[in-house]
Amino acid sequence: MNSKRIATALLTAATLVVPLAGQAQAATTKVEIVNQSSGRVITWGPSYVTAQPSDPSMKLRTWIKVDVAADQAIYKWAKNETLCLTGLPASNQMTVQTCNGGFRQLWATGFTGGTFRKFENVGTLRAATQKPFRNGDGTARTPVEQEVFIGENAQLWQVRAV
Repeated sequence: MNSKRIATALLTAATLVVPLAGQAQAATTKVEIVNQSSGRVITWGPSYVTAQPSDPSMKLRTWIKVDVAADQAIYKWAKNETLCLTGLPASNQMTVQTCNGGFRQLWATGFTGGTFRKFENVGTLRAATQKPFRNGDGTARTPVEQEVFIGENAQLWQVRAV
């Protein structure tokens, strides 16, 4: 009796795992993540996430989107696909870290219609937000940070295939 239950459990597990593995391989797209208010794209800088003008030919400004579930994906940096866009839990900072498939590397594009949507980190439950230009800390940049979503245009993004 126990061997029959074990065989049934193994067969059930195999039927669930095989389609998921195939889906993860097939559902990858090179994308830009574009802000509604500025038209700038999420870019990895030397030590921070920033917004730069769109240029699909630059790997620094593009990502490999790996679909995980409906409206949820992991974003690998096109220049180095071992690094993924990551939300940090203890700060507003976004960064790239070695891909591990964890919740802090999983991003949801919101459930509202329209071209531009909330781009929210599943692990921190905060949305990517383009901040005003900064030049006071020694680095001239337009940072992208994660904040509680309040519906501002600076928090609306389009994940666009390039």
